[in-house]
Amino acid sequence: MVKLITSVFASLLLFYAPLETNNDFAPRVKFIKVSSLEEALEIASKKQKPLFVDFTAEWCAPCRRMDKVVFNHPAVAAYLNTHFVSVKMDLETPKGKDAAKRYSVKHLPTMLVLSPEGKIIKKKASNMGTSQFINFAHTAKDESFFVMNR
Repeated sequence: MVKLITSVFASLLLFYAPLETNNDFAPRVKFIKVSSLEEALEIASKKQKPLFVDFTAEWCAPCRRMDKVVFNHPAVAAYLNTHFVSVKMDLETPKGKDAAKRYSVKHLPTMLVLSPEGKIIKKKASNMGTSQFINFAHTAKDESFFVMNR
């Protein structure tokens, strides 16, 4: 029943919110700047939230599309900013390469949701549209509750 209500709510947000925005005042996902994945996990632990990790690279066209469309969508931004600590890991940097190796990231884009201890809650290696991503985020949040409260 909760998933049905969540899906209906997400669908309504998608229907009433624009898919793309160039408005400088529109909500965006707040990706924190960190020097390592361990630092991001520490922040997630302090905030008692799961960590959302977006693996990306400058040359990745589907990653750029997700940045422009999905991560700028008001419903996505509101949900991620409320329920997750979010970070980007660029595969062209040493910290990104280390994190990708640790979690066996082989394709871009790849998104992970991790517990503050670094355990994988959910992993998706795929380009997603806004509604697909919202479903991914809701499912990951639901699963994180059980992992983090054991």
